[in-house]
Amino acid sequence: MSDGQLAKPPQACAVDGCANEPGFKTRTRPTWCDEHITAICASAGLTPLEPFSTTKAYRLTRCDECGCEAHYRFEYVLTKNAENEATCRACFWRDWAASNRAMLGHYAATDPVSRSEAELVATANDYDYLDPLTHPSLPDDPHHVRCRHCGRLSAQRLADIGWGCQCQVNPRRDRQASKLSERERTEEAAGPDDDPKSLSREILEQWDWEQNGKVNPASISAGSRRTFAWREASCGHSWLATPTERQKRQRLRCPECRTILDSLAYHFALLASEWSPRNPTSAWHVRGSGQTTFLPEWICRRNPSHVWHAPLVSRSAGSECPQCREPGKSSIELKHYEAVAAQFGNATSGPILRSSSFIRRTSWTADIVTELPDGRSLVIEYDGAYWHSEKGEIDRAKTLDLLNAGYLVTRIRELPLAPLGITHADYIEVFVASSGLDPVQTVKGIHDLVISPPDQRTGSWPNENAPSKTT
Repeated sequence: MSDGQLAKPPQACAVDGCANEPGFKTRTRPTWCDEHITAICASAGLTPLEPFSTTKAYRLTRCDECGCEAHYRFEYVLTKNAENEATCRACFWRDWAASNRAMLGHYAATDPVSRSEAELVATANDYDYLDPLTHPSLPDDPHHVRCRHCGRLSAQRLADIGWGCQCQVNPRRDRQASKLSERERTEEAAGPDDDPKSLSREILEQWDWEQNGKVNPASISAGSRRTFAWREASCGHSWLATPTERQKRQRLRCPECRTILDSLAYHFALLASEWSPRNPTSAWHVRGSGQTTFLPEWICRRNPSHVWHAPLVSRSAGSECPQCREPGKSSIELKHYEAVAAQFGNATSGPILRSSSFIRRTSWTADIVTELPDGRSLVIEYDGAYWHSEKGEIDRAKTLDLLNAGYLVTRIRELPLAPLGITHADYIEVFVASSGLDPVQTVKGIHDLVISPPDQRTGSWPNENAPSKTT
């Protein structure tokens, strides 16, 4: 420093009047001392659980509102404070999901996510699953996970967990290319999945490293017209093609097996495990968002005796096995299901019913279905006063469709819901009070009307002129 050049004053905490040494150095941006860094975290609703190191280092904190412990960078806290947004991702995603469901109304997905399902997603993406952060845990609600590589705690939606931890996007470790496995070299060459100019991860996995020599696929664009060698490990087939040709027409994964890129099996492994072998094609030949000339059959991975049909789009959107799906049903509905199973000897919860006789929709999801000794099916619907207060039109249309298709139908409606005004030999309405509900007695009464001999019935249903029953 020359004699005429003034010494630069030491950087100080950005809070006026604070003489404490700053916790980090910057060129032009403000800096703060440890005390005021803690105060900034407090203003974001976070209590630090670890000492501060750098602005880009993840620091363990606890949310003052919900108690969720998670790691956040200090620069991230500053950004969220400036945006007037909650830093705690548990609070943010919980509120976001609730607001989104309120906006979508009855179109919102409200089937809760089971713990086992969430654990499978977390484990598949190298996370330890800790806990759901809502009860019940609905779609888009956050979950508490820990990365198995860096140990970072975070609150994320299942869709975000599917991307894996950021520490694995570009791991900072020394590498020697000559010693990397093919899988590691593929990971090294893979760019962002949403970059249309780069080869997709799925295509890179088929790069024939031996035949293509020293060519680095990271330098090859998706529109390249150069011919390269490709190999599908699962079948052993090899072929020559340009990256451009691989993206044309059917976008085949293997030209001999006729499997396709972006298939259901590649992107939705859990769904593919439920793909029935009785379907005319495999899960490698269809896409999750595609259409088929047949209605796919599915076999529940939890209970193979559960078999049902559903379109690909529905399964990819999150629909589960209708028979073992407790999520989306209230505790009182489940108690009625248990009572029906005990009283009638069989019951199915949440099956999807289809019939060419349906007019309003091509399919309906029933609350409970039980098979009667005479071979007919009885559909029992439970209409809670809160959820069905504005669904009279839909309840009526659903009931009429079911009756047209030959089902016996009973609707258990909570007071003060009004009657649906349906008169049919195979239909009855049972009205119950929300307080003092007794599912066992209610179901026993329905059983007596349906199963008992006519001279022993406590009511006159089925009878076209019979009034609705109230219990």
